[in-house]
Formats: sequence, structure tokens, C-alpha cells
Amino acid sequence: MGEHSLYHYYTDLANYWLLYDQIKNKGGLYFGYGWGGQNESFIFHAKATESIIIDPDYHKAKVQMPIFGALSISSESRIQFISKLTGRPVTEEDVERMEEETFRAIIQFLEKKNLKRAILTKFGEML
Repeated sequence: MGEHSLYHYYTDLANYWLLYDQIKNKGGLYFGYGWGGQNESFIFHAKATESIIIDPDYHKAKVQMPIFGALSISSESRIQFISKLTGRPVTEEDVERMEEETFRAIIQFLEKKNLKRAILTKFGEML
């Protein structure tokens, strides 16, 4: 792969995983197009300090992106992000243990956790 391979948007899984391995812990700014899975995984895996995602879909830009953005900002890892998204709490030990696992293994792990029902205030604090 050439030097510029980090800037391509991959649509097939083989190239996706090659890029996924290349960006691990790179930090810095992540710029992506389209909200819906790939970019979110890349942001956490790269441990980006900042990210910009552009999506032309009005509903994603006005509804999903602000919600997922807030979850992303308040999560230090993809496990914490998925935990908050699904309402299943994890401990620091869970996060460390699951950090290198596949997405399928993480989902199976979280499915065993009890669903935490929470009411959020307008400031995002749990009651």
C-alpha cells in the first residue's frame, strides 16, 4: 500500500481492516465522510484527539450526529461508547479486557450485562 492509503474511504472489508491496523493509536485529527459505523470505529481505534465527520443526510446531521458525538466525547474507548449506547455499564477492568477483542466479541460480552435504565437530565447527568 502506498503512502496515501490512509486517506481512502474503503467500501470492502479487506481494505477496511488493513487501514484499521495502520491507524491504531495515531492520535491527532480524524476527518471522515458519512456517519454510520466505520468512522466511529476509526476514531476510537486511532485514539483521535479531534474528529470532523461530514454527512449529507439531513436526519443524521441533525439528530444522530449530535447524540453520537456527545457519547463519543464522554467515552474514552469504543467499549465505553458501545456501553453507553446500549445502556449496559462496564468497569475499567471490562474495558481493558475487551479492548483488543473483535466487535462481535464485545457485543456478545455486553449482551450478558444487565440493561441499565436511566433517566437523563437536560444536562446529561443520570438520575
